[in-house]
Amino acid sequence: MQAMSIRRGLRTIRRWAGRVRGPRLWRHGGLDVSYFHDLDGGGSFAAADYARVIRAHTNKPFERAFEWCSGPGFIGFSLLAGGLAKTCCFADINPRAIDCVRRTVRRNALGDRVAAYVSDNLDSVPDSEQFDLVVGNPPSYAGLNPQHPLYARFRDDLRPNDPDWRIHRRFFQTIRSHLRPGAMLFIAEVQIHEMVVRTPGFEEPYDIRRRPPIDDFREMIRDAGLELVAVEPLTVLPGGFPCEVMIIRNPS
Repeated sequence: MQAMSIRRGLRTIRRWAGRVRGPRLWRHGGLDVSYFHDLDGGGSFAAADYARVIRAHTNKPFERAFEWCSGPGFIGFSLLAGGLAKTCCFADINPRAIDCVRRTVRRNALGDRVAAYVSDNLDSVPDSEQFDLVVGNPPSYAGLNPQHPLYARFRDDLRPNDPDWRIHRRFFQTIRSHLRPGAMLFIAEVQIHEMVVRTPGFEEPYDIRRRPPIDDFREMIRDAGLELVAVEPLTVLPGGFPCEVMIIRNPS
């Protein structure tokens, strides 16, 4: 019992020590992106694949990109570094994530090309922000299983959880007023065609959906007046989770 308490205490010390040391740096395309490990929901791993998929669908840079649920902004900053976007807007509900975005802006002198908002979904993003490209790696699990051994660890984690797709629903209800005609959206999702997500090494399902997520997302996209163009493989996230990307267009 005493050994368990000591191990717990050491884990707590390591977590706080990481915060005291300040953010880490992720270097990509000549940019240094500031982040904390606990803010990375897979964006650093998927950023290069995002650029690959977007390049396959366009032959010119976008004027104004938006990273939804941005975290530290791995995907958006990779678009800037790769010349796929001229300017970029970031929004996340977590102030620590947006603080990292602003550190990155200062470190790389991007003040004239980047805006960042602490925002619950799009609530604090000004109406004047208009995008022709939207990217996002939002929470991908709608029904974490309380019986899964990792449930206690992740039930309060903002990165994976979107119960009953409430975050997604609000996004699709509000995003169109920020879209320019012909705007493209590239939204990453984990196992979009599966009702059950399992984690390697565990028998209990990790996430239990009431139906395949693509069915819910099709309805949200249609109700928003948008068009689902395709669903394509994006990458396999650490842990062995296949990740797809929804490619969506604003038709008008």
